[in-house]
Amino acid sequence: MKLVTFQPLRTIGLPNVSYIKPEHLFKEKQAIVEADWVLFPEYWQVNSLVYGLKKRIFPSIQSYHLGHNKIEMTRAL
Repeated sequence: MKLVTFQPLRTIGLPNVSYIKPEHLFKEKQAIVEADWVLFPEYWQVNSLVYGLKKRIFPSIQSYHLGHNKIEMTRAL
């Protein structure tokens, strides 16, 4: 399983994880396309990864959409 992360400290100890700097999202597009999962993307990268490149991300897209907006989080609770 190929994994790509944008935050290396959160993935310490996980095998087969490649680190990509967040600002190199489009320079390293091929590595992202080949990955099975993308771990811990920045909020501004989420839409490009999920809707543009059709990648699976962790945490889920629902977590990003709900957790980034205080109003939506309050409605859910």
